[in-house]
Amino acid sequence: MYLIEGVDRALVLIDMLSERGTVSLSEVARELDVATSTAHRLLNTLVFRSYAVQGEGRLYHAGPRLDFMAQTVRKGWATLTRTLRSVLMDLLEETGETVHLIVPAGAEVCLIDGLESHRRLRVATRVGTRLPAYCSAAGKAILAQAPWPYVEELYSGGLTPWPYAKLHDIDALRRHLEAVKRRGYAVNSDETEPGVTGIAMCVHDSRRRPVAALSVTVPTARFERDRERPLVETLRQFGYVASDLLASLPPDQLPQPFPARGR
Repeated sequence: MYLIEGVDRALVLIDMLSERGTVSLSEVARELDVATSTAHRLLNTLVFRSYAVQGEGRLYHAGPRLDFMAQTVRKGWATLTRTLRSVLMDLLEETGETVHLIVPAGAEVCLIDGLESHRRLRVATRVGTRLPAYCSAAGKAILAQAPWPYVEELYSGGLTPWPYAKLHDIDALRRHLEAVKRRGYAVNSDETEPGVTGIAMCVHDSRRRPVAALSVTVPTARFERDRERPLVETLRQFGYVASDLLASLPPDQLPQPFPARGR
């Protein structure tokens, strides 16, 4: 894929501001591997467009446009967690296993809510954790419903390295996602971390967008294949309930999983 270097640097810089909140001129120059004058021009451009503001000590902070975008995303996530908390509680009671509500975040997924199993041997909740989408059950369930050009663009530089990954190139990912789409659910077997098996299914808004996924995670040591089908059917049941709840909300109150494109 052909990259426009200046645009790519600006986007990396926006990511830095989003993740860290504050950056220095020397820090930007070093991490983008550019001259200080180039870093200064990039930062000034973001300041002009309100993506950054310059504060004391020649430090740059996330600007009002970035803050607005972050608040919009957090608002959508808050709506999801508030609306679907009861579904998570019922799913935990029904399965007896740790459950999560997971949303797409570019090439990653973020676990925004979860409830932990009461069993002695259990998977701990991972709320707030981000994981590569192509490794997690929830991420694979969501990616399987994304337009393929979008997935290709996400991984234009190759799949994000992960120590437990079982998929290693874009062709293998495509074949895997095609199988996930046919099944209607995804499985992660020791792919995010050793000893954890996950099953996940998408939930949709009124426009049938896969805005999130419900997952059930089980210690691999006591996960038996004959449990997969009952867990899938339970997930499907609660997925319908969750989608019905989200369908009653205006779509603009929920996060957009990926740009609308032709498949």
